[in-house]
Amino acid sequence: MAVSTRDMTVADLLERFGPMPAKRIRTNPPPGTATEQDVIDIEARESRLCELVDGVLVEKTVGYYESHLAVQLIYFLAGFVRRHRLGVVAGEAGMMRLSAGLVRIPDVSFISWERLPGRRVPRQPITDLAPDLAVEVIRALSEQIDLHSKPRNCCALRVGPSIIPLDTEML
Repeated sequence: MAVSTRDMTVADLLERFGPMPAKRIRTNPPPGTATEQDVIDIEARESRLCELVDGVLVEKTVGYYESHLAVQLIYFLAGFVRRHRLGVVAGEAGMMRLSAGLVRIPDVSFISWERLPGRRVPRQPITDLAPDLAVEVIRALSEQIDLHSKPRNCCALRVGPSIIPLDTEML
């Protein structure tokens, strides 16, 4: 029988989310009780980005160099997408609801026009669209957030986006 996130210890949560600093798991609201509204409220109130996984808020890591790499990738990807009229590209605050209770925030994402109703860019804080392409710029493999489960999240939805981790220590 699977243990719900409400009943997990900190050690259980760290095992569930993989290798990362414990300080990235928010304890307010308590793990297992967080909602999408908490994601929106924390970003508005504290200017911090959190992903929501099974009622647990996990803070995204941020850094100038990682942001710089994401912007460089967005610059080239957005130019290509615009020239070929393929869809839209979003940056490191583009929140995406992959399923109920699962909000991910890739550093770079692409959604094709075919998957955008009316070819309109969503205006709500958290969109209901999973990306065709998602890129995570990570500071070091030891600081990644549950990177091994992100592709599983997308594959379970049969969306098939590519999750590309960019380890800054290898660049």
